[in-house]
Amino acid sequence: MWQLPAGVRDKQLVYMRTYLFCIVVLFCIPLGAQEFPYEKKWKEIEKKEAEGLLKNILPAVNEIYEAAKKEGNVRQRIRALLYRGKIAIITDDDDEVQLRVIRDFENEIAEADGAEKSILESMLAEIFYKYYQNNRWTINQRTRMEEASAEDFRFWSENIFNSKVTAFYLRSLDNAEALKQQPVENWKEILEVYEWERTYDTTVPDKDKVRDKRIAKGRELRPTLYDLVAHRAIDFFRDQSGVFFNSFEKDADSGSKKERAAALLRELADFHKEKKNTNGRLYNELEALKLCKQEYGRDSYIEELEKLARVSPADWYTGEVLLELARFYREQADREDKDDFKARKIWYDKTLALIRNIEKDYAKTYAANEASRIRQQVHAKDFSIRIESCIPSGQSNPLSVTHKNLDRIYFKVLKFHPDLNDYFRDPVRDIRYAKEEDRQKLLEELFRKYPSEKEFALSLKTFDDYQDHTTTAALEALSEGVYIVLATNAPDFKTDKEGVVLQSQLVNITDYAVVGNGRELLVTERESGHPQSGKTVEIYERDNKRLKLIKTVKTDASGKGDIYYNRERYYQYYYRIKGEDVFYNQYSYYTDRNGQAETAYQTRFFTDRSIYRPGQTVYFKAIHYKESPDGSKEVINNKKLGIELLNPNDETVGELELTTNAFGSVSGEFVLPASGITGIFVLESDSGDSYTISVEEYKRPRFEVVFDTVKETFRLGEEIAAGAKATAYSGANIDNAKVVYRVYRQAVYPYLPWWRRSYVNPEPREEITHGETITDAGGNFKIPFEAKALALSGFSGKKKEPRTYTYTVEADVTDINGETRSGSQNITVGDLRYTLNLDMPSQVAWEDLKTIGIRTENLNGQFMPAKGTLTLTKIIPPERVLRKSPLQAGDYELYDKEEFTRLFPNDPYAKEDKKENWKEESPVISVNFDTGKEKEISAQPRKGWKEGYYLLRGYIRDGQDSIPAEKLVYLYKKEKKGPVDKELFSVTVDKESYIPGDVVRITFASSAPGAVVVAELEYDGNIIKREELKISNDVKVFLFPVKESYRGNVFVHYYFGKYNTAQQGTQTITVPFEENKLEITAGTMRDKLRPGDEETWELTVSGKGKDAFLAGLATGGAEVLAAMYDASLDQFRSHSIQWSPYSSVTRYSRYSDWNLHAGYGVTSFARIFNKPFSVPQNGIIPLFDRINWFGFDINGRNRQDIRIRGMSAMATARKVAAPAEESEVQEYAMDDNMVLEEVVTVAETNEGLTGSAEAEDLSGLAEIQPRRALQETAFFFPHLKTDKDGNVKISFTTPESLTEWKFMALAHTPELHTANYKASVRTQKELMVVPNPPRFLREGDTIGFQAKVTNLSGKELSGTAQLLLFDAFTMQPVDSDFGNENNSRKFTASEGKSSNLSWKLHVPAGQQAVVYRVVAKAGSYSDGEESALPVLTNRMLVTETLPLHIREGQEKTFKLEKLTEARSATRENFKLTFEMTTNPVWYAIFSLPYLREFPYECSEQVFSRVYGNLISQHLVNSNPKIKAVFDGWNRKGQLQSRLELNEELKSLLLEETPWVRQAADEEEQMKRIAVLFDLNKMRNELGTAFRKLENKQLSSGGFPWFDGGEANVYITTHIVSGFGHLGAMGIDYEKNFDIRPDNMVQKAIKFIDEKMEEEWDRYKKNDKYPPSLSNGVSWMYARSYFLEDYPLSEKGKAMTGYFLEKMEKEKFSGSRYHQAMLSLVFHRFGKNDPARKLLLAVKDQSVESDEMGMYWKDNRPGWYWYNAPIETQALLIEAFDEVLQDTESVELMKVWLLKNRQTNRWASTKATTEAVFALMSTGKDWVNAEGGLEVSLGGEKLDLERLGRSAGQGRQQGSGYVKTAWSKEEIKPEMGTVEVKKTSPGVAWGALYWQYFEDLDRITSAETGVRFKKELFLKKLTDNGPELQRITEDTPIGIGDLVTVRLEIKNDRDMEFVHIKDMRASGFEPVNVLSRYKWQGGLGYYESTRDAATNFFADRMPKGVYVFEYDLRAGNSGDFSNGITSLQCMYAPEMSAHSEGIRVHIK
Repeated sequence: MWQLPAGVRDKQLVYMRTYLFCIVVLFCIPLGAQEFPYEKKWKEIEKKEAEGLLKNILPAVNEIYEAAKKEGNVRQRIRALLYRGKIAIITDDDDEVQLRVIRDFENEIAEADGAEKSILESMLAEIFYKYYQNNRWTINQRTRMEEASAEDFRFWSENIFNSKVTAFYLRSLDNAEALKQQPVENWKEILEVYEWERTYDTTVPDKDKVRDKRIAKGRELRPTLYDLVAHRAIDFFRDQSGVFFNSFEKDADSGSKKERAAALLRELADFHKEKKNTNGRLYNELEALKLCKQEYGRDSYIEELEKLARVSPADWYTGEVLLELARFYREQADREDKDDFKARKIWYDKTLALIRNIEKDYAKTYAANEASRIRQQVHAKDFSIRIESCIPSGQSNPLSVTHKNLDRIYFKVLKFHPDLNDYFRDPVRDIRYAKEEDRQKLLEELFRKYPSEKEFALSLKTFDDYQDHTTTAALEALSEGVYIVLATNAPDFKTDKEGVVLQSQLVNITDYAVVGNGRELLVTERESGHPQSGKTVEIYERDNKRLKLIKTVKTDASGKGDIYYNRERYYQYYYRIKGEDVFYNQYSYYTDRNGQAETAYQTRFFTDRSIYRPGQTVYFKAIHYKESPDGSKEVINNKKLGIELLNPNDETVGELELTTNAFGSVSGEFVLPASGITGIFVLESDSGDSYTISVEEYKRPRFEVVFDTVKETFRLGEEIAAGAKATAYSGANIDNAKVVYRVYRQAVYPYLPWWRRSYVNPEPREEITHGETITDAGGNFKIPFEAKALALSGFSGKKKEPRTYTYTVEADVTDINGETRSGSQNITVGDLRYTLNLDMPSQVAWEDLKTIGIRTENLNGQFMPAKGTLTLTKIIPPERVLRKSPLQAGDYELYDKEEFTRLFPNDPYAKEDKKENWKEESPVISVNFDTGKEKEISAQPRKGWKEGYYLLRGYIRDGQDSIPAEKLVYLYKKEKKGPVDKELFSVTVDKESYIPGDVVRITFASSAPGAVVVAELEYDGNIIKREELKISNDVKVFLFPVKESYRGNVFVHYYFGKYNTAQQGTQTITVPFEENKLEITAGTMRDKLRPGDEETWELTVSGKGKDAFLAGLATGGAEVLAAMYDASLDQFRSHSIQWSPYSSVTRYSRYSDWNLHAGYGVTSFARIFNKPFSVPQNGIIPLFDRINWFGFDINGRNRQDIRIRGMSAMATARKVAAPAEESEVQEYAMDDNMVLEEVVTVAETNEGLTGSAEAEDLSGLAEIQPRRALQETAFFFPHLKTDKDGNVKISFTTPESLTEWKFMALAHTPELHTANYKASVRTQKELMVVPNPPRFLREGDTIGFQAKVTNLSGKELSGTAQLLLFDAFTMQPVDSDFGNENNSRKFTASEGKSSNLSWKLHVPAGQQAVVYRVVAKAGSYSDGEESALPVLTNRMLVTETLPLHIREGQEKTFKLEKLTEARSATRENFKLTFEMTTNPVWYAIFSLPYLREFPYECSEQVFSRVYGNLISQHLVNSNPKIKAVFDGWNRKGQLQSRLELNEELKSLLLEETPWVRQAADEEEQMKRIAVLFDLNKMRNELGTAFRKLENKQLSSGGFPWFDGGEANVYITTHIVSGFGHLGAMGIDYEKNFDIRPDNMVQKAIKFIDEKMEEEWDRYKKNDKYPPSLSNGVSWMYARSYFLEDYPLSEKGKAMTGYFLEKMEKEKFSGSRYHQAMLSLVFHRFGKNDPARKLLLAVKDQSVESDEMGMYWKDNRPGWYWYNAPIETQALLIEAFDEVLQDTESVELMKVWLLKNRQTNRWASTKATTEAVFALMSTGKDWVNAEGGLEVSLGGEKLDLERLGRSAGQGRQQGSGYVKTAWSKEEIKPEMGTVEVKKTSPGVAWGALYWQYFEDLDRITSAETGVRFKKELFLKKLTDNGPELQRITEDTPIGIGDLVTVRLEIKNDRDMEFVHIKDMRASGFEPVNVLSRYKWQGGLGYYESTRDAATNFFADRMPKGVYVFEYDLRAGNSGDFSNGITSLQCMYAPEMSAHSEGIRVHIK
């Protein structure tokens, strides 16, 4: 309503008169311009949109937008803006379209004001939020950023999205007062127009009126535009806790969002209060209350709701307030313990009382409707029944009955005989799916069809508490057979009454039990458990609807029968005892576990360590031995043994053939490749055994961080200080080092019982604090933190569990010389400080029980003394022998105990079988204990003790806390006299392990009369003894002697059945091998050595055991392997040569368990229907206004998540290494290629470096001999032999590295008796020089060379240190070249501390490698270290690419601007290469698949091979040119994988990537095409595959997925469609391929017709169950190929008519694959108009690109079968060709297929064949399109025909591939311009490659179809977690800082085999060293760290945007070139990009 301004009410009359006068004048003036017809235009647009058109409506939308902008019509402009955005997102090829749409919104906001601006800001907030929600799984992996890295929102981190969305929502509320003045209905043009939604009164005739009433109700609560905008913000804020879950302070963050939402709701409530809108006020106040519900206690929340309800009882919304209170009452009932019926009833009574008030006071409101619904739910009558799946005849059997609100259930029992020809038909199925009015009639028909056996009513206890109650009732005795048992609460079985429930179950009555294990059946008597011999069992398999008899077996004397029959893997069988109606079934996976064991030949490898650098030597030893079936082992001597070394690509990089010695051992060495791939290498013997090592470019650690053991106890809330120490491997302390730490918290549950722990979802860990400190003089530091607990909600009705948390402390320690190492520790803290553990077995023999152990520990597993009490109490069993009932125990008993016992003599009454309910005798032990004094309690049985069950209890006190522990223990005597505790069955063993000569006593006991147990002894996979033991209220022992051959374990299987239950088990009889152990002792061995010392150690090998063994050791001796390596390498990968070959020798049982579930399961009655009470449906549900997005979604349509996998690693270093005996000497081979490839080599030793430096003698520094022998392996002696006394001596020169060494020794005899020994020693000096050099130097860099001097002399030292630099090849001084003239430094180091030294170096050009020598002297102490550093050039070879693409009828000019405008003075040309594929269709053709075999074949795979092969042969043989070209390629060996082509143009060689195997596979596949021309062979193989397919078809005509499975309608439909497709292609099976599928197809069609008719029949009986439209489309598509040969039946015609009618209404929905299939269905069934309309709509939603052709954005890979882009595009091509005959579109769509092939493999057989067929069989002929292509380079025309003949020496001639190159002298700027013209059909593509040398810092960025941006950030710890902060002058990089490399990648097409190489400044150290697979930001990749760069390999990079992050550590100060980052598709190298060169400054 128009309102006057405030303060002018006294002039109201004047204003009103003026206003009326203006209105009159306006009406009198003729209209000069007519208003734009928005409504008319929108109706036209909506009509077209309803027809699926999209691009077609864009001109009209633009017209509306311009008109609205001109006229200032805000609402129309917003609507047009949304339409424009929607069309662009779906159809625009620009990969920046999302960004462009966002900018359009931002521009609109910038120009808008008032309400329009608020609406647009709110909408933009939601757009960002939707984008985040759709991509949150990748966005949440990004590190938090201090500020947005770019304008492109797609690269924002989670916190930036959060802050941006929050800001826009808050800004939308800035103009609150203006928004409050605008009624929301004024904006109806952009509000959602609701279609009819369900209301509770479905009989309302005028649905639109109901909708309008609902909207009016909603607008009463949210009347203004401010309400709309505010509630949009509120919805966002209250959604935060579940979405932005990566926030650091999760609880605080979500709490602040909640507070914001609550504040807005309260503000709205105040606003409506002021406006006298009481309902609006109540609505918002109630929403605020509900939002903060968890913050209230239960009583407070109730009080607040009651208070709100009293505000205005007369207003209708008060009913909603009371309804929330009623719901809350009901929630409280559910929160009470399940068994506390009284407490729950109180809440239900409160709920019902309130419900009655609502129904009375607020009648005809939605609240009253919902209240009635709650009342109906509370009062609803219901029941459920469970029964054992098979029960004995002639006796009452238990039913578990759960009932609610009823006290009688009525039963009818009908006799049922299964019909084997229709076995799977449910007899009550028709009733379940019938129309409501037909149910009673069908039920009565059921009664007439099946004779009534008996009827009875079950009277139950009456309850008035509205809750479920469970009891046990009796099913009266029945004779053998199968029965339909119906149960209902209606006495007359009438179905038309409200509240009626009808359930049914097939009940099996049989006196026998049959169980199977996949190979055998066992038949026993169900009650007695006795095995039944001579029983005939019939075995069936499913054949569609019927069961087919396949085998009959008769049980032997043991009750067993062999049922195995020839099936492959999976099979399902049904079986029954002949003459019975009761069937059992089993679905099995068969593996033959009963084969005979054979002698195994094995090889055990040992290496000198587990990790190496490329080029180093691997020393290995291998022991070759055999293991006999009895488990004995013996070495194999004088045997040739082949050893291979394989790289991660499974390529052999080294081979040796060695001969084993007398000890079965060989040894050797492999020099690792200096170049190539890094990752896991494998040593493999020709016996098949293998051993893995890591090959990585690591840098040796100098120190480690170790946390102190936690010995204290803590409580939550206390301050804790985690202690740690940083220690050098040399033994020195790391003093004055910077420590950066973080502490995380995560909840754990140590006090939960085992059965609850599996249901606990682990919570994400949260950071609670962070900070910095420094180490003290001893290298120690403390990390203080408060053990904060998670803030608990004040809202809970249940007892709280003790809280326990693990606090993870992580510390990064940076030494004063720049090296950083990390350590971590977990500290567990809780409400309780201790745990109590009672050490007593759950089963213990009377004779073995001596003591009970007591362990009291803190939560971190450390012993803590404590006092407490312990008791051991005998519990009293029930008086009857009870079975373990499979039915649920009830909460009450229906019968008294006497009656129950009469009915069920062996079932438990009132949970009496639960041992926790058994009464207790007086404790036999009751003592106090103090674990500080003793940790064991005497517990030897004495007089008065009994066998049976005992309860062991203990508790300790900790202040006010009592910490309990409880355990159930079974005490028995080894020579048991009789069963105890009325046990139904027990089994005990007299010993835990045995030795040969022992007698095994397995005691079986049962208190049941007539009981029998079957025991079987298994040895070596065979049953060698079987006994049937009668244990009728008795004990029997299964005895057998232990033989020597039993070593390695034997097994006793037992089976016991009684009272319709069964138990089985396998008792492992442990017979360990007697290992006559050797023992190694060491003589004098110092734990500290000096570098370079000569050492001799002596080891003694002695034996323990028999005299004969010792004698053998003295004569034959033992062989000893002795090795020592740098222990610091264990930080990367630990190493051990520990081996005890006999300790791992154990056998495993080869027999499968019986499937007891099949014979003794439990089943539930199934609900047929229930008819609930009707509820009044006359309330109006408020319907709130929402923004209408008109189909706009920033994410587009049907976006799919893509899974990508990585492969292995690569390497770029080329290093030449020469092996040596005691050390490794490495020389540096520096060539141009090495420089170009960023090659880095690191010296491990420099003994081979010679020469001397003439330098000034600074106090004797020149005389210091530096340490040069820095190898990582000190020695590896594989074949040391003991002398007659068992001694062996080891002599070696101590390596010169200052580190800790791990010494290991292994001795073994020919009989493989072994001993292991290990020790640690350190090399150290009193004065030690510890440099921290970078991995390399780079020309032009300035670096601070860091070293420290460590003083361990015991006194303060002062002295001089010097850094000397030498040429690595001549050893001449080069200090002056590096600016190192002032190369000496004075130092003072306190006792036990270190002094840091630094030299500033300027790296000159022209130096390939430099040797550094750091020496120091202080008094008589001196030290020095010398090693080499490579110097990398600052120039690199850059490859710029210009992709070329053209199609028929185009003329284009391409320009490589960097070449045409080349101006750099430092740039030097190298090469210019031009390549072009003039007819790329050939690359698709030679992808044709060859028929391949797979070990396991499903029906779909077998058919795919038949299908693909037929198409391949058909295409090749129908086109002579293809055959001729293929023949030529094969003759000349020209077929190559695209991964192998153009290696000189790629960033690295193929062998340096993880894709060697893929290239080999692809090349092999291409070579196999030759087989296509061996028609005889192909026909034979095709015939084999076809016969396999025939054999898989069942007699029903259907095909199973796997053999043994049921016929699958989806698989069968797919196969029928495939044969139809083949026929449509014109393939003549009989003439060309000699196969006849007609009979197969006919049977399959009959099957799929029948299946569709089943759906149709069900629908005709009840239209609530319509047939699936998706199934219908697939069926009709399959049938459309065979309408003439196999006409439809009348029912089939009716079905097609139905589907066509339905599908015409929904034709625009579904996937693109579905739409293509549907258009063909329409067309083939005569519906040409909808077919054309559908395809025109599909076309109008396509994307058309000059390069990519025509495609659809939503055609993406996904999880569903129809998410197959290649197959979908091929099917669309078929549809466009057949239905529209649209050649132009078909040609464009074919372009997309080939462009996809350019950067991707077609791995799928089906995808390849479908694509090739579409390319060759539709549109124009591309294969024979010769010529028609002209190319000019720099104005000069190229002779393509001549180039094609010479390209690559004829590589793949015939395909039109051309290639030529120009040398650097020939390259001219104008050659960067390429002109291309094409007149022939098809497409062509190619590229221009310009290669030049340039300084790294002067390289500018370049991009093609892929672009990226690289930035470096500091990763800092903040209160919000790790955060990326920009590097500025105020925040520079410091030594020890963590730096994150962030790559933002945009990719405009799917690409495979993508390589990213990120160069690295020499001042950085990579955090990750080991090559491994990773997943980040939607990209799966393999990461390989090299010295100067990190490589990333992604198998697949789909089109999209990616954020890629990884971390580096700043290790050296200086100014560095950081190089560039490059990205290249190795499959299509023209698709590449690189960043610009940047410099990095580290302080």
